[in-house]
Amino acid sequence: MKTLLNLSLLILLLPSYLSAQRSLDLGVFLGVSSYLGDFAPDIPALRQVHEAIGISGRYFFQPKLSVKVQGIYSHLSGDDADTRNASRGWQFRSPIIEGMAQIEIHPFAHARRNYGFLDHKQFTSYFFTGVGFVYSNPTITKPDAPVAKSTDAPTGRVMITLPIGAGLRYEYGKRMLFTGELGIRTPLTDHLDGASLTPNHINHDWYLLGGVTIAYLLFAEN
Repeated sequence: MKTLLNLSLLILLLPSYLSAQRSLDLGVFLGVSSYLGDFAPDIPALRQVHEAIGISGRYFFQPKLSVKVQGIYSHLSGDDADTRNASRGWQFRSPIIEGMAQIEIHPFAHARRNYGFLDHKQFTSYFFTGVGFVYSNPTITKPDAPVAKSTDAPTGRVMITLPIGAGLRYEYGKRMLFTGELGIRTPLTDHLDGASLTPNHINHDWYLLGGVTIAYLLFAEN
């Protein structure tokens, strides 16, 4: 009976616990993207790293749990010259538009306070995962030919993508929030680059996104 009473009390108190220290922020993302796939080596080539820009909105249910939605625009590119397929001589480039909803876990976060400029409690690591979509429209070219068409991949596709990654959050004063993060995405397809070199398409293309978000808290509970 006592156990049941304690469980009931916990269920009743849970909503108030989750609502503690709620906050909402809007931010601007500035970062870089890089592609991993048939046109890329195991370690991304520096010349295939591209600028990325986006906007985000984040809602904290409490200091250790938040949900973020974001939209990001960037480019991906790759070159056979960087891979074991150098003799083929293909290159690709594609704009990407990403929309994402992700859950962030901040396991070591503290309640928000106006700490000093470099108080250790202002720095918090976090982890995230989620689901979203990415639009790509790859163009495959060859230096000595106008365009090399992919044999079986349509262009201009919207694909489901799954992110996973980690970041570091820094709180400044009562209204500013800075985060730096790095995440990897898989669109669950081998046609992100417009071509597939793998039988049965069992190997998916990937891409990396990393950068800094500067956010302003629209409201934050004390």
